[in-house]
Amino acid sequence: METVARIFESCREDRLPASRAGRVAVAQEAGAACTEVSESRARRIPFSVEMFPPKGQLTLDAARKVVEGLRAASPDFISVTCSAGGSGNGHGGQTVAIAELIQNEAATPAVAHFTCVSATASLVATEVEALRAAGVETVLALRGDLAPG
Repeated sequence: METVARIFESCREDRLPASRAGRVAVAQEAGAACTEVSESRARRIPFSVEMFPPKGQLTLDAARKVVEGLRAASPDFISVTCSAGGSGNGHGGQTVAIAELIQNEAATPAVAHFTCVSATASLVATEVEALRAAGVETVLALRGDLAPG
């Protein structure tokens, strides 16, 4: 997870390597940090579904019902977005809680999205620790879009 935290920091617009080779190196480091896919899974195309929690609060009971429906499709993993504008990151966001529900209650691997564009070092550290505590090991770090204004 320490590698993930470094990659989150690198994803911030002002910290991304300027050269293509530098960006490729960051991507390779991220790939090396990920869990290796078993040989049997590598021979077929993975199938995934994505859950996009609405902006604002989504109760875990409502999320649980959605996850049950998604799980019926037998995906290899379920990704959880941050909602509009990265609102699922940090305080009041449901990304970590929903990813934990998917992984621990639904016994399906979860991929938690994290929008980096306006994330501070403190928020990154807090989110990485929350994901670690939830047992979520796979994160998709996205640059994201700046909020208008």
